[in-house]
Amino acid sequence: MVSVVPGGVVFDIPRLDRQFAYFRDYFTFEGEPDIYSVSIPGGVDVDGTYVEIPLYSDNVTHILGGGRTRGGKSQFEKAAILYLVRRYPPSVVRLALSDVKRVTFGKFDGLPHLVAPVARDAESTANLLDYLVEEMELRYQEFERHSSIETIAQYNSRFAPNCVMPRVICLIDECFDLLSDDNYCDRIETALMKLLAKAGGAGIHVLLYTQRPDKNVIDPLIRSNFPAKTAFVTTRPEDSCIILGDDKDKRAVYLLGYGDFLYKTTEVLRLQALYVADDEDPEYFQQLLLEAKNQNDPHTAWKSGLDFDEFAASLYGESSSNDNGKFKAITATKTKQSKTDFEGSFSFKVQLDEEARNSILNLHHKGYQLDEIVKAVFNLSRQDGRSYKKFRNVVEEFLNNFKDGGEDDI
Repeated sequence: MVSVVPGGVVFDIPRLDRQFAYFRDYFTFEGEPDIYSVSIPGGVDVDGTYVEIPLYSDNVTHILGGGRTRGGKSQFEKAAILYLVRRYPPSVVRLALSDVKRVTFGKFDGLPHLVAPVARDAESTANLLDYLVEEMELRYQEFERHSSIETIAQYNSRFAPNCVMPRVICLIDECFDLLSDDNYCDRIETALMKLLAKAGGAGIHVLLYTQRPDKNVIDPLIRSNFPAKTAFVTTRPEDSCIILGDDKDKRAVYLLGYGDFLYKTTEVLRLQALYVADDEDPEYFQQLLLEAKNQNDPHTAWKSGLDFDEFAASLYGESSSNDNGKFKAITATKTKQSKTDFEGSFSFKVQLDEEARNSILNLHHKGYQLDEIVKAVFNLSRQDGRSYKKFRNVVEEFLNNFKDGGEDDI
């Protein structure tokens, strides 16, 4: 692997005596955790120094990652979960897990840190993400009740340790299958866009992983909102470019596999991920899970009052005989970006509220195209036909009036 750095060029030459970086060799879990600085294990750099990934940092917030089979992605994810549940009590950290492969996260079911059972299909994942969107809104409502508070860090610095607002880490394994599901793709995409846009400030972090980072499946608007990237070894050079967010960065294709990965924020670090070895030493793994379940929790957690089971039940209406026993999903959270007044089956008016205007202008200033703006704000694409054209015309008219100084006319 060849990298260009300020003042020179770096050639990475693999060691002949490559070694495992075992999870158990880096943590003893002694002492009180820092409830203000929640982090996950990163790995060991080329100098042998352990590097952590600070979720509380503005340079991280959300993480997009991927890599082929045997790249070490699953071990990285398991190390992150195991560390979080053992280091932090449920009042400080909560988890929302999705595992459609059904082999990676199942062993974490039953932990008190989980906001819901591990999601194992697209439907349950869509419910979980919709729940997190609602939780996010309730947290910002809580911030509004207290002057000068805008983020979870500010909230906890004022009220912790007496009252701690827990951070929620949502870890999704194999998002390709989820975003390829015709029935739930739109719901999942919409929820992800909302969470990536502003959930970080509320202490909700999304870690999205896949083996196949197809540019036609993972929306560019989703990829661009991840400030941190973790690229494990890829099969194709273009997969490296997609994960790292750089059309010229193909370095991930030259990684060695088995936990060798690139961690990108403001700079790129090459790390060796920690190996949990839950198959080699199951007693140690089970011991940490037992300690996580029984650990002392001295803090009182802030609660939004939103129960997942009740929320999920509210997403569904009555079943009918034509449904073959399945429920029909309905939207529980109303769309706030637009107000529609239907006057007939195809004729309706679109009235932009202040939030929609701000969103449209922000995306426009970032260089987003018209169809990308309509997709991000209203979750409509060309496939939606006349509805899409109606909203697109309104957005186009709004932007034209704004450029002409007639913003108030819309």
